[in-house]
Amino acid sequence: MADTINILVYCVFLYLTNTLIPYHGIRLSGIPTVNYGLRQRFKCSQGGLRGISDATFYRNGTKFAVVKRNPWCNLKLINEGEGDFGKRCSWTTRTLFIKKVDDSYNNTVWKCESRGDTSNEFTLKVKDLNPCYFNASISGNVSNVVEGGDLRLTCHAIADGDDDDAGNKDLNYSWTIYYNNGSDMKPRVQTLDKIASRGDTGMYSCQIRKKDCMSEAQIDINVQYRPTVSIHSESNSTINLTCVGDGYPDNFTFYGWHHFVNGQQVRVLKGNKTRGSSVLILDGVTALDNGKYVCLLSNGIPQDGKLNSSAEHAVKLPVTPMAIENTIQEIEMNTGDNVNMTSEFLTEDVQSVTLIEPGDTQDKLSVMDVVQVEYREIEWYGTTVNASVSVVQYSIQNVTNEGQYYFNVCNLHELCDVSLGYKILFTVKEPFPGIIDTEEQKKSLPIIIGSVAALIVLIVIVIIAICVVVVHRRSSTKSMDTIDDLVHRCSNPTYDDRDVEIIPNELYHSSDQNDSNLQMTIIPKFDLYHASDPQDNEMEIIPNDLYVPSEPTQDSHDKNMEIIPNELYVSADADNQGGNQDTNGLRDGTSDEMYVGGETMQRNEEIQKQFKSNNEDHEQVYMNDPMTH
Repeated sequence: MADTINILVYCVFLYLTNTLIPYHGIRLSGIPTVNYGLRQRFKCSQGGLRGISDATFYRNGTKFAVVKRNPWCNLKLINEGEGDFGKRCSWTTRTLFIKKVDDSYNNTVWKCESRGDTSNEFTLKVKDLNPCYFNASISGNVSNVVEGGDLRLTCHAIADGDDDDAGNKDLNYSWTIYYNNGSDMKPRVQTLDKIASRGDTGMYSCQIRKKDCMSEAQIDINVQYRPTVSIHSESNSTINLTCVGDGYPDNFTFYGWHHFVNGQQVRVLKGNKTRGSSVLILDGVTALDNGKYVCLLSNGIPQDGKLNSSAEHAVKLPVTPMAIENTIQEIEMNTGDNVNMTSEFLTEDVQSVTLIEPGDTQDKLSVMDVVQVEYREIEWYGTTVNASVSVVQYSIQNVTNEGQYYFNVCNLHELCDVSLGYKILFTVKEPFPGIIDTEEQKKSLPIIIGSVAALIVLIVIVIIAICVVVVHRRSSTKSMDTIDDLVHRCSNPTYDDRDVEIIPNELYHSSDQNDSNLQMTIIPKFDLYHASDPQDNEMEIIPNDLYVPSEPTQDSHDKNMEIIPNELYVSADADNQGGNQDTNGLRDGTSDEMYVGGETMQRNEEIQKQFKSNNEDHEQVYMNDPMTH
């Protein structure tokens, strides 16, 4: 799959270079006249910046050799030995070298062909000179010549391995330089010395003459220089950018395509590389793809302290306006309320704005009234960038329809886009605001209500059952009570309108078991009282420490009693000699002690303790009897 994509990209690149870059045809150049035994150079070149493809060289109409680059420079000879030939490739040239010419090359006609185009014809002349006793030679910095550095070449005459220049003043030196785009002659010059530039690249030929003989030496000078970069583009609905480097050596390293927006880099794209170029193709272009694209490359040759070379190309395509928001905004409101809508579009040339309401109702708005261009921060391929956007603002009055409201914005190129807009929902009061919030809770609401109602019914049933049991237990008759009675007794548990008979026990028993009147007689058990007559309903208090009968010798049925003298009172008939007493028989309260029958306060305290003990026993018996409660 990847290979298929690369092939498609390369085909697009070839199409672009064939159609977009100006074409100036191909041309064949070389040395018109070559001395016997020296070297000839045939260069097939493509004019302008358009790259050249494979070049085929013809001699006298017959295919001689093919120089191609795939990816390196290769030479394929048809009928000749490779030892006598050489090759060289660049972005715009294919060169064939004949290392030593002889008489067989004299008056031969040459041409080259590339991409179906044929160059001009070139006739080679070979000059046969008399041999000299010396040979020409070139010395100097013949390799690694860098642009801006020194280029120094010297022509020498060598005889029997020694330099014979000093002893032979009759020698005549000259230079012929064959540049890529022409030639130049330097007569009567033995040494060439200059500041190298990229235009000095070519073949340098040194000629030494003496009378009727001449010796010649040749050398190729390739000036190394940092590449210059150019970008060629075709932009419609697709961005096609081709970055071409012109430098030597041409083994360029590409560092990708850098996309800038308002001076800020937002992303880096790889592109598709060839040996001398990089192609960037972007499909489905949006407003985010506009901006400046920078191609960055290097061949390792520094210049002015810099290694990398770059070129930039601005892209501003007539693309569709792009709504910036990415979610629909939901608004809950009451019917008849107003709503303010705001949407942002990445475009500066808004031509029309239309409000789309539910039911596809359209309302065309005035651009002057609702659109304002603002400069603000937005997200651009994940990077925050300051950019100008068109802000559309409009207030809808008295909203009566639920649904989605959005803007349709068109630019000067009649390209339009819509915002996601607003979804308006009218407010509905919930039965349990703040409690029932989610859809799941709303679906379970009937179950919750039913459960609560069932629980309430169950509680009512339990309460009624408890009331029935309580009323039944409190009833002493088997007669059926009315519903009103049951309700009244449930609401008043302590109420009972019937007579109550106390069950006979240790403290009391019925005075008459057959008597319907519920009178009671206290059982003669305690030391404080007993019955005067077992058959009598009245009771008589027995003599004790607190009181004795007034006439103990009389009839026991006499109910009168006499209180014994004590600290609170004494007998009215007692002797008054004891001192201060009032007419009621009470002792004067001013005395420090109170006397009862000559007894002291200690005796009185013992009597009080015994009385208190008896009362506690009575209360305990009452509390222990469940039928008294």
